[in-house]
Amino acid sequence: MKYRRLTLEELATLQPEFIQFLASQSIPADDWEKMKTARPAQTEQLIEIFSDIVLEKVLTKIELLELRQKDRLMLLLCTPDQIEMRGIQIEGGSDFDLSQGVTQEQFEDFLKTPTAKIQLISGQKKYAKAREETIFELLQGG
Repeated sequence: MKYRRLTLEELATLQPEFIQFLASQSIPADDWEKMKTARPAQTEQLIEIFSDIVLEKVLTKIELLELRQKDRLMLLLCTPDQIEMRGIQIEGGSDFDLSQGVTQEQFEDFLKTPTAKIQLISGQKKYAKAREETIFELLQGG
């Protein structure tokens, strides 16, 4: 498995696509029902293959990611060859938390405090792994 197994809830929302996937594997509904009890390992394998197909398709469409941490907010542009990052980082151990939803007014009030220190950060990095695997890891990391 390249990514992860879809949850039962995710599979339920993709039922028509899963039925089409089974049809492409020449597995009619009756055979699928029998297979679930007679060959559970094979059904798990088919669900894992379908999960990878779905996630691969979703990951190829992602262009922008937003990563929030308490002291850092980063926007990532996922190009075909590299990730470009722009963001801000709060310095000095402030209580201000960027991981929560922050309004423009709250941020402006923070900037007016005497201890407010922010740093603009930017960079770019070529993918060490496949683009979709890198994006998946970023998403799994929060």
